[in-house]
Amino acid sequence: MMKGAHDAVFPDPTVQTCIVHLMRNSLDFASWNDRKELAGGLKAIYAALDDKTAEASLTAFEVGPWGRKYPAIGQIWRRAWQEVIPLFAFPKDVRRIIYTTSAIEALNSNLRRDFESYWLAVIPPSTNTTCPVTKFEAAEAKNSTAPATSIGSAIRPSGIRARIASRKSGRS
Repeated sequence: MMKGAHDAVFPDPTVQTCIVHLMRNSLDFASWNDRKELAGGLKAIYAALDDKTAEASLTAFEVGPWGRKYPAIGQIWRRAWQEVIPLFAFPKDVRRIIYTTSAIEALNSNLRRDFESYWLAVIPPSTNTTCPVTKFEAAEAKNSTAPATSIGSAIRPSGIRARIASRKSGRS
């Protein structure tokens, strides 16, 4: 998301980073053998009682063996710290629900997929469209409101398929 974009819609918002994504980003620096123990070391940060304790845990992580072995991880957390600390304003039970944006992302993905299926089924493509045939055929099969004619025949091939088709037909 663009920084400040939410300010246009929501005045004075509280922005919190997704702890799961921050953890995944952190673990990308570690070897597979270290990941489980490293995740346990990072848990002390986001499971802290308040932001002061969390910052002390982050400092302890940075000067400890994991921080010395993977200094970039501490830097990642420090850069995101202003978006991490809003998490500590909530009780622990609420934190377990809001520490990740995965549920929101899953909802957005489902809405996007459903809207795309609806759009593909209701609005027949023009002859100038370059969308893949498979999406139209999937929408046609999924929705009973799709046109009875084959939508694929109305699609102009693009990219490599168009070049191959034009060579076969003798056009350049």
